[in-house]
Amino acid sequence: MQKYFQEMCRLIVLGLMLWPFVVMASHTLNPGCANVVLDPSGLGGSTETFDGCLLVGAGSPSVGVILMHGRTSSPDGPVVNELRNSLNAAGYTTLSIENPSSDPTDDTAREFADYLADAQSASPYAFPEAYARVQAAINHLQGLGVSQVVLAGFSMGSRFATAAAARIASPSLPIIGLIGVGMYNTSGVDPLDHDSTLKETGMPVLDIFGDDDTDAESGRLGRVSSYSISGGSSYTQVMMDCAAGLSTNDCHKLVGYKGGNDQPLETVVNDWMACNAPLGVADCSNVFDLTWDGTLLGPVATVGGGGTTDGGSTNGGGGGGGSLGSVLLLCLGLLWVFSGKEPLSSIKITK
Repeated sequence: MQKYFQEMCRLIVLGLMLWPFVVMASHTLNPGCANVVLDPSGLGGSTETFDGCLLVGAGSPSVGVILMHGRTSSPDGPVVNELRNSLNAAGYTTLSIENPSSDPTDDTAREFADYLADAQSASPYAFPEAYARVQAAINHLQGLGVSQVVLAGFSMGSRFATAAAARIASPSLPIIGLIGVGMYNTSGVDPLDHDSTLKETGMPVLDIFGDDDTDAESGRLGRVSSYSISGGSSYTQVMMDCAAGLSTNDCHKLVGYKGGNDQPLETVVNDWMACNAPLGVADCSNVFDLTWDGTLLGPVATVGGGGTTDGGSTNGGGGGGGSLGSVLLLCLGLLWVFSGKEPLSSIKITK
């Protein structure tokens, strides 16, 4: 019995000695953020405060990124969590904010039907509130020395972010870019529908989606067509080749394509940021050189480290971990010729 207790004591002491290293490792893999409370009142919003998840970049960066999460999620939810950590590791200050519900008196009113009814009502709440929240977030970043911002959103958050980029009349800081992951344009209702708001954005846009994310994939040409009306000159569309058997919802969340700085989602976003919203001198050497000029551009550039172009596929089993594979231009020009529109610059990424 005495030997048993001695062994237990040794294990307890060993555990206490190792615990700080476990904590350090966990923070390295998924760094926590500082919770900030923001106030949209006086900016056209409600008197209710909302939460934000702040990661301040090293060296007082001039560019900040405001992220908006998916429906029924949180500022630390899928996609925005990975992006806020990766962008911060690259030096950017990131602020992931809480989306409004569709009803100021009911925080649980977050079904899509609720947002649809609100957008069609005589006195809509959600989108005007979202604009005020984005402006409050911009003001907070301005107080930290940020001078330019990029808006990023996943799913429902991409609807809010796109509409905010289009509809905030005089932001206190210039909005120099827009990133949308899982963008849908299926409702036909302004401003829920990306087709209605992309027409009013002129900044560079990065549009990322999975090939089996049905609604995002089916609307890809419509989104670019709408953006062309805005007069903007840089719309980059990236389609990830989701693993066989992955559900539509998991493909929407890009499961298997995120979760580390070497993963496709983070690599594509960081390379696009380095070119379109740099912290210093713009570096476009690792980014696909695709701009809206009515032509399919080339040559094809490999995004990230390690992959080589091989006609659109690589060995290695789709959805798993590992380095970024190949990149190729989708030859959608014929589709646009037949539709009477200009061809689309786009790439497809497989693992």
